[in-house]
Amino acid sequence: MVYLIAEIDIHKSEECRSEWVEVRDGYMPDAPVLGRICGSGKGPMMRYSGSRLTVIYQPGPKTKPHKGSDRAAADTASDERPRPPATILLGTALVDAIDNYGNIHTLRVLVDSASQKDLITAACCKTLKLQLHPPCTKFVAGVGHIASPVEGVTCLTLRSRYDDSIQFPIRPLVVDHITKELPTAYIDVSRLNYLNNLPLSDCQFYKPAKIYLIIGSDLFARILRPNIISCSPGQPVAIDTLLGYVILGEAPTILKPAISEIHTFCTYDYDSLSNCLNRFFELEDVPDASLLTFDESECETIYCKTTRRDESGRYSVALPFKGDVSALETRRAPRSRYYSLERKLLSLPRHPHRPPTRGGRALALPDAAAVAERDLYMDDLVSSCLTEQDAALLSNELIELFRAGRFDLIKFSRNSAQVMSSIPHTHRVSDNVEFDANDKVKILGLHWLPAKDVFTFSVDWETRECTKRNILSTVARLWDLMGYVAPAILLAKLFIKWLWENKIDWDDTPPPSFIVRWQQFENELPLLRDVHLPRHIGVKAHCFTSVLGFADASERGYDGVVYLHVYYPDDNRYVLNLLTAKSRVAPLRHISLARLELCSNLILARLMRIVIDTYSLTSGKENPADCLSRGLTPSQLLSHPLWFPGPRFARSSPAEWSISQFDPSTITDLPESKTTTFINTAVKPDPPLLYTLALRISSWSKLNRIVIYVFRFIKILPRKFEISHLDVAELAVIRALQIVYFSD
Repeated sequence: MVYLIAEIDIHKSEECRSEWVEVRDGYMPDAPVLGRICGSGKGPMMRYSGSRLTVIYQPGPKTKPHKGSDRAAADTASDERPRPPATILLGTALVDAIDNYGNIHTLRVLVDSASQKDLITAACCKTLKLQLHPPCTKFVAGVGHIASPVEGVTCLTLRSRYDDSIQFPIRPLVVDHITKELPTAYIDVSRLNYLNNLPLSDCQFYKPAKIYLIIGSDLFARILRPNIISCSPGQPVAIDTLLGYVILGEAPTILKPAISEIHTFCTYDYDSLSNCLNRFFELEDVPDASLLTFDESECETIYCKTTRRDESGRYSVALPFKGDVSALETRRAPRSRYYSLERKLLSLPRHPHRPPTRGGRALALPDAAAVAERDLYMDDLVSSCLTEQDAALLSNELIELFRAGRFDLIKFSRNSAQVMSSIPHTHRVSDNVEFDANDKVKILGLHWLPAKDVFTFSVDWETRECTKRNILSTVARLWDLMGYVAPAILLAKLFIKWLWENKIDWDDTPPPSFIVRWQQFENELPLLRDVHLPRHIGVKAHCFTSVLGFADASERGYDGVVYLHVYYPDDNRYVLNLLTAKSRVAPLRHISLARLELCSNLILARLMRIVIDTYSLTSGKENPADCLSRGLTPSQLLSHPLWFPGPRFARSSPAEWSISQFDPSTITDLPESKTTTFINTAVKPDPPLLYTLALRISSWSKLNRIVIYVFRFIKILPRKFEISHLDVAELAVIRALQIVYFSD
């Protein structure tokens, strides 16, 4: 077929870039281009193969003439040479995804080097029937710090379409939606001839289509190859990867894309304010059970199944890979080198070899083994000894014990110069010890000063605008694991409660009265640096210890606090030290004080179960938990006569304590007691329908026939009559009469 344009009159430009008419052989957007025409006069003759063709007119820009002569306006129009329509291509690829049943699914993925995590849509997980696990992070965020919730994490294996041996196990985060269809417009592939015959990662990169998965920076770096193919400016670049050539950059489009379709990807873990608050309240709770995450449970299982110890004493354990590790199979080259080296060694003269020994004796360090099993957490070990000689001996035994397993126990810190002198210089640390030093966002942190052998607090904060968001951010970063400054922490919790009670929005400013109280609390936070608590709680040889617990509740909160009472018979002296404390804010809904008192006793019982199970009743004036249930500012906490030193009566013998055992029989009017009332009513049921029908019909045979018609209508009996239907009708009527006359 031949197509001829009889006459054309449009603006003529170099290579028809400002205004043109384009003819395509077919009706699809990616149909071959027959020609592009501009200027005036008769158009060229074009031949097309099918029965349809597409004619596209691209108008030029509208220009406003300058004030002045027509020549000036003409010069302005001719100088403006707008670029043809184009869009920015983001790298996409088609990969084979293997689900849990071994089935293969082809997914279109976005290769994003600016994403810290791999992402997958929830709809894709449902299609692949992937199992969801609890996520390690609850939010992901991107440009503008806009957070999106994470629904879970899953396991998935991706495979290259060009090589089945190239597989990548990933654990993407599951989100509801990733992006709209990409690219934003159809790409003009007729102008990208240099990409022909390349093994493209996405052979349909020019068509807008859905994105089901994002490959993050970690996997992106592992699939890159060194080859890059580029052309002139304004045309995309092809980057070679294990998935094929990924097309990136500016690309010409057939139609001008919508201005609003601009896609920018930058995804990272978002440690949101809610996560900080969750950690804060989990820290403030009484520890109950050790709950492992899914990843931690998997690592624990791998460790228990694969841990071995070789002849030298070194422990070996399999690496905890996530998912399939077949993609990491690279043993062919090192195996051949190993065999080559083995052949060379076998050709050398052989010498007898004696395995290394530990001085010809068995390693027997029961004290060090017991301490390592009891006082080791992750890669930190904290323990105490009664004497300096015991501490020096234990330190060297621990070093020897860990060295036998090919571990170096270093960074020793002691409160005794004599003990430190017995430890090698390479194994010492002179700095103060900070607990949970990996948490870089703490405002209030706990430190141990070995020189003074005391616990103290570090305060690192900056004044910010008083809004609900900033207040929550500050409170969530107060780190007080043992509850040494629990009254001040409770006051911070009460600030949060007040904000929720008064429905203050996230970025709203609270009333001036609240701002004054909050700023006073913020300004007094640095005073907590003056808190110095002895690390040694007073336990020595030949002493007697008692655990003393207090519980209290108010309308603001409830709590429990535990002290250690130590008696030294040699000099008839008593010492009382604060051990731990926990508190909770009273709920928003009103709860009676009696119930809150029960809640405080529950907290105390859990704390005492951790320490020891002994506690009695004291009066409120001598109860240090009373100040905790109401909260104190940092300045009030430092000068409080009961919190750090404990009650005055506890500095004497337990036989002299003014305490009384709780006797529930002495209480006659129990608060919140519930009375139960029973009401018996006699309800006479309505008589059966067949009984009512029998009272209206005097003929027995007629009654039976009516019952048969009724049973046919409600499909109890078939429509075809049988003699047995009379028996069914009679039995139904007799049962109805018996229900009425023999109900008792």
